[in-house]
Amino acid sequence: MWVATGICSVATSRSQGKKDKMYSLVPEGEYTVGIGESLRKDYYQKGLRFYSNLGERTVFLRKFWIRTHPVTVREYFEYCVAVGSASMDLKNVLPKDLNKPVISVSQLDAKEFAAWRGGRLPTAYEWEVAARGSEGLVLPWGNKEVEFKPRKSQKLESVGLHPELSSPFGLQELVGYVGEWTSDVWEGKAIVKGCPYNSKEWNLHDEAAYDPLTKHFNVGFRYVLST
Repeated sequence: MWVATGICSVATSRSQGKKDKMYSLVPEGEYTVGIGESLRKDYYQKGLRFYSNLGERTVFLRKFWIRTHPVTVREYFEYCVAVGSASMDLKNVLPKDLNKPVISVSQLDAKEFAAWRGGRLPTAYEWEVAARGSEGLVLPWGNKEVEFKPRKSQKLESVGLHPELSSPFGLQELVGYVGEWTSDVWEGKAIVKGCPYNSKEWNLHDEAAYDPLTKHFNVGFRYVLST
């Protein structure tokens, strides 16, 4: 009996370690989302829509675990092989691309992958809070922009190369990589959060919206573990 308990404890510890590496914990609590009046006036002129038009507000969220990195090409390919899906075209995928965020997947594709992994897509509020932290930062690392390779080259990089630009909760690749599908739908269109590598401006409160069945060259996803 003692041995069995010990083995169980070791297994649980290893499982928790893997979870801590792959996912970031966002604690339960109240958080600020949206943008204040001064920023709203500026962004209204640029056609800002959807949730950001509602202004700065406080939301309450239960704790959740969210992927530290976006889902990669390698992970999505493994999924396609496992479920016998032909939704991924690998003709032009090179080995060096396997650790880049997967792109050209619809919101439906992303939902099905997340469910296969025992999760779901984050809501727009969950994504924004995980990215902005408890202080409601404009960017993951603070309120000032920094230069790094994706911004200069306008090319998509592999994940895990810039841990110094993580959010307060430890998420990476939130800007300068891909937009990310959320589970929310606004007037029939799915909300996409994050700023792709080809965005002219970076911030964490902005969003786009697309038909949930469409696929885009600069949109991928990450997911939340179901609890």
